[in-house]
Amino acid sequence: MATAVERLSDALTKHQIDLERLKAGDERKLRALLREADGVMVEALRRRLDGFGETGTAAARKRKSLKKLLDAILQLRRDQWRSIQDEVLANLRDYAKAEAVIQATLLTDSMAVDTFEAKRLTSPVVTAILGEQWRGATTAEHIRDTINRDLHNLRNAITIGVNDGLSRDEILRTVTGTRVYPGITNQAFSMLKAVNASAINYITNRVREDTWQENDVVSGLIWRAVLDGRTTRICSARDGKGVPFTKDFPKDIPLLKPRNARPPAHYNCRSQMEAVVNPLRVMPPHRTAVTSTETTPARRRNFRAEAKRREGDNWRNLSERQRRRRIREAANDWAEKHIGRVPPETTYQQWLGKQSAAFQDDVLGPTRGALFRRGELDLDKFVNYSGRTLTLDELRKKYPEAFRKAGVG
Repeated sequence: MATAVERLSDALTKHQIDLERLKAGDERKLRALLREADGVMVEALRRRLDGFGETGTAAARKRKSLKKLLDAILQLRRDQWRSIQDEVLANLRDYAKAEAVIQATLLTDSMAVDTFEAKRLTSPVVTAILGEQWRGATTAEHIRDTINRDLHNLRNAITIGVNDGLSRDEILRTVTGTRVYPGITNQAFSMLKAVNASAINYITNRVREDTWQENDVVSGLIWRAVLDGRTTRICSARDGKGVPFTKDFPKDIPLLKPRNARPPAHYNCRSQMEAVVNPLRVMPPHRTAVTSTETTPARRRNFRAEAKRREGDNWRNLSERQRRRRIREAANDWAEKHIGRVPPETTYQQWLGKQSAAFQDDVLGPTRGALFRRGELDLDKFVNYSGRTLTLDELRKKYPEAFRKAGVG
């Protein structure tokens, strides 16, 4: 029969899958929101540019006309962002409240003791979490930063386009982008998506941690990064390090520095904090490891290209359904080659140390890869206390012996 630790681990793993679906659903909603707003803004800009004035107007008149155009478009954009921001923050508030219920329920069900019912976080506690800072700012402040950058980019694109004598359509293409160039509207979507996903990651970890501490069931936490080639240096350096709450915390787990560090360590961070239940660790029966540094969209493109290469001239004769099947086959072949499973206690450093030199260089860079292999530098030496990646010059001054061992300049 599964233990409480194993049941909680399984429940959290399944919940993490649900969270990824939630992020994907939010991404679609955000894209729809911004697409509608972008359409209104671009049409207004199109009309304003049509009536901007003839080329060669006096400089003073041109400046006045440009200022009037900018004031109108930027005010419209601010109003759009105000509505979008309100909706994003409202969704996150609803998510935080729901997460507080879910975490208490998961804990209650996992313990499977009639006399134990996990306490839920109160509304004031949940509200306080929403107002906390992550990566130096609150969620609302991160959104405001996104808005300010979008307005700055929009102002620059219009101003430069007008002053350089670009046509209306050329200015609009700068704003909306093309297949090759993302454009200002796509940049805004990418920024907002990153903020929303990171906020969900932060809220999940904080609600989970506060629920565990409220119910006095954990002796500490462990930072768990995703084992693949996309994991950042800061997360790989913190992987496997813990924060003790009680004296029962296992002595063999290295301490997390700084102690109050929590995901997200960066935008789109995928790391999670794992509980250590007195005195047993809560962790999955295995960790999934991916020996590839490609992003998901790149993999999809590669799978299609690989399937097309395999089929050769026959590709044009296949139906779309047959092509999708060939793409899945290529993806499955890739997964069989690149995805494996490792013991739950495996840290990112231990896992990376068993990968090929080429993969290590792909993740760390050639010089840091050599320092890791031959210079015997641990991953946490590549970042400073705050998580900033040290430059090669800084590393050379700090660890000259490692450079000598590695044989790098």
